[in-house]
Amino acid sequence: MGDCYYLSAIAVLGSALTRDKFVTLESDDEFQRCGAFCVKFYDGGKEDYVIIDDFLPLRGGDFVFARTPTLKEVWPSILEKAYAKKYGSFSVICGGFVDVALAELTNGIPETMNRADNQNLKKWWDQLMEYYKAGYCLGAGTPSHEDGDRAKSATGVVQGHAYSVIKLVEVDKLKLICVRNPWGQGEWTGDWSDDSELWTTRMKNLTGQQDFANDGIFWMDFNDFVVEFDDVYVCK
Repeated sequence: MGDCYYLSAIAVLGSALTRDKFVTLESDDEFQRCGAFCVKFYDGGKEDYVIIDDFLPLRGGDFVFARTPTLKEVWPSILEKAYAKKYGSFSVICGGFVDVALAELTNGIPETMNRADNQNLKKWWDQLMEYYKAGYCLGAGTPSHEDGDRAKSATGVVQGHAYSVIKLVEVDKLKLICVRNPWGQGEWTGDWSDDSELWTTRMKNLTGQQDFANDGIFWMDFNDFVVEFDDVYVCK
């Protein structure tokens, strides 16, 4: 389903902040007794509560839409169903923007930064680094393609797709950005990718990157990032 922008948004927030989206009256296991979840969104600055049941679409014993590597975690599926109910159906939430979804989840202020409007890359990097240090939520979008997200660039970046921006690091005159594909797989294969020879022990320590699994998380030089991505989504 084409709601990668929403999955990117909850991936940016992470488990700690998405946990706050679930409204409980008595205890965390309240849903086990009543079979329902209450999820808090924001709409125009006002709290918007959505209540859903715990029936989720399955096929072959697995979730049809959002899911984690195991069936032990269901919060992404619950958040996705609540978002679909907020707008009326799963089909309605196909297509959207990371910053808007983040604003609906956090009551923040959304902003889209387009590559065409930010030709001065040093200035753009400095602005993004300022946003990152301020704790703003960041996402990124790739150019649209006639084949949709079935298309990939020559270096493995999915087209017409939304990603999460996890981390920005400037070290040894290098500007590196850590990006996450919400699908949990499918990564950039160029410089600073998982198998890149540029990853020395020193750089691993300086960036804090030690685990190089096929989990959708990868690093790029900012100069490569602006070639592959059209937009950066910000939620203040």
